[in-house]
Amino acid sequence: MSHEPLVEGLRGHDYAKPLDAMRDYLVALRAAPMFAQEGDHEFATVIAALGPKMLELGATLCDGVHPYLVTPEHTALAREAVGDKFVGVEQAVVFGESR
Repeated sequence: MSHEPLVEGLRGHDYAKPLDAMRDYLVALRAAPMFAQEGDHEFATVIAALGPKMLELGATLCDGVHPYLVTPEHTALAREAVGDKFVGVEQAVVFGESR
């Protein structure tokens, strides 16, 4: 729900089915011609994914996933969900005295 105001209010898109929208986008991306100088080179596709369905999509249509600000426990779940695909995790650490 946190992205809905940005997707609908700022961009004017329908947020009702983000998984379907991402799947359609990835299929179209794969089918799009490459006009860059490296056009015959296969590039990796990685999506931001947190929930089980988006992680599964990353495992099936992508080369990996990028979970953002997650716990070590979630990282283990993501690794299990995508198998040997890339998992680029970002975890935040705060150094300081505890209160």
